[in-house]
Parts: sequence; C-alpha cells; structure tokens
Amino acid sequence: LTFKLEPAAQLVRNNFVKSSIVPKKRNVPSPDADAVLNETLAQACTLHDQAGCGFHAVSADGVLLAVNDRLLEWLGLQRDALVGKRRFRDLIAPDGLAEFDRQCARFAITGRVRNFDLEMVGADGRHRLMRASVTAVRDAEGRFLYGQALLIDIAARHRSERVAQRTYRALKVLSAMNAELVNADQEKDFL
Repeated sequence: LTFKLEPAAQLVRNNFVKSSIVPKKRNVPSPDADAVLNETLAQACTLHDQAGCGFHAVSADGVLLAVNDRLLEWLGLQRDALVGKRRFRDLIAPDGLAEFDRQCARFAITGRVRNFDLEMVGADGRHRLMRASVTAVRDAEGRFLYGQALLIDIAARHRSERVAQRTYRALKVLSAMNAELVNADQEKDFL
C-alpha cells in the first residue's frame, strides 16, 4: 500500500487510526505487534479512502490536510492540487459562503458542528449538495490540532424531496379542481 498524502496528512490519518486501534498499554513489545499494527493501519486507510462518504481534515486556518478518494471523485479534483494548497472554503459555492462562515463560527466556539448543508463546486463547475459534520481534534492540553469532517452527498435526496413537493402541489391543485367539478355538478342539479 502506498499513501498518496502529504506528510502532514499522513500524520493526521495515522494519529486518527492509531488512536482507534492501538491498545493504551502494550506489556510485551513485539515485531509481530508492529506488523499487525501496520497491516491494520493499511486496512483502515483503505477503508477511509473507499468509504461511501467524503472525509477531509483541515488545519486551523482551513487549509486541507487530507482528503479521501470519495470526495476527490465527487468533485473531480486531484489530491495534489488540494492538500496543503487550498482551503476547504475555496470549494464552497459562492452563494453558500455566508452560511459556511456562520457554521465555522459555531465550530470555533463548540469544536463540533453536525448536519449542516453546503453546496460544493466541482472541477467542472457543477454544484453538489452535501451534508457535513465537523469535529475538532485537540491534543492532551486542549490545543486545536485539526478539524475532521464527514460529508454525505445528499443531491439525490434533495432531488427526491423537490419531486415530492411538486407532486404534492399538483395533487393539491387536482383536488381543488375535483372539488370545483363536484360543486358544479351539484349546482347543475339545482338549476
């Protein structure tokens, strides 16, 4: 397995995975344990990159430290054009920047923001609707290390909701027209 990340992103990913899988105390150091750890780390990195959702990590100033393959695929972008070079904010649609900034302000205060919608712009200029949750990762002294985010593509859900709303409005109009026809039929009987 070869990693496609910059050193800072590698550190982010390794710290995340190791904190999830490494026992807090190892009584007997063993080369086998290191091999198992490396294999588990490789498997976790593969899972991370091939997940059905987007993952990314950002520095305190919003620069992308790591981006998984799924998010790159959705946006049609390359890792080497983003990691360490661009801010996540640069990927947000212009009309969504005010809301994004509000969520960032909440994140700065609470260290966590869950389930907010944002529209991202891909390499081809097309917009993609996402639902995001972001969590701050801090060191033992409580200092901010990086933010990690999960993104879910909700474009299909959003399209379905719009279709359902149009269908509801059409049914409402048909129902009103039906009521008028029934009314007209009843009035005909009185004349």
